[in-house]
Amino acid sequence: ATAKMKLSSGGDLTVTSGDIIMGTSGKGIDFSATADGTTMSSELLDDYEEGNWNPIITDGTNDAVGYSTQAGNYIKIGTLVFLSGNVQASNLGSVGNVSIGGAPFASKAAGEETYYHGSHHIFATSADVAETTSLHMGNNVTVIDVYRNITQTTGPHLWTTSDEVDTGTGLRFNMTYISA
Repeated sequence: ATAKMKLSSGGDLTVTSGDIIMGTSGKGIDFSATADGTTMSSELLDDYEEGNWNPIITDGTNDAVGYSTQAGNYIKIGTLVFLSGNVQASNLGSVGNVSIGGAPFASKAAGEETYYHGSHHIFATSADVAETTSLHMGNNVTVIDVYRNITQTTGPHLWTTSDEVDTGTGLRFNMTYISA
């Protein structure tokens, strides 16, 4: 049989066919020999995953009950998560404030430094979506909030189905965040 792996005298490992499989959870590629920073928490690349997920339109209590479009992809490298999605409800049901739920990994639970913002494109039939909107993901959640960027003294204003969103409104979005 032909060898599929070669360890050279210089210490390099070459895999000519097949995969490198970690046999134990939490193990990976260790980059600690580089010693790049004094505040780092890890130099072990111990996770990589890519897949699909189904974004939902939710207010945290009520979810949309029908979808004309519902598709998402993700890539997770270590604790860094890249999400993309496209979601449009055909029946909003009792949804009030609009958020995108169902992210495949919860965001990191920590302080203010872990609030994340994403990019998006809105396609809408409602005339009330003229305000600029933004996406926001807080701590230890699987939900991305959609905010209207309007001047007010009481804090950000969540998008609402009664004013801005109807069944013709859809969101195409990207989000990058650190997972728990």
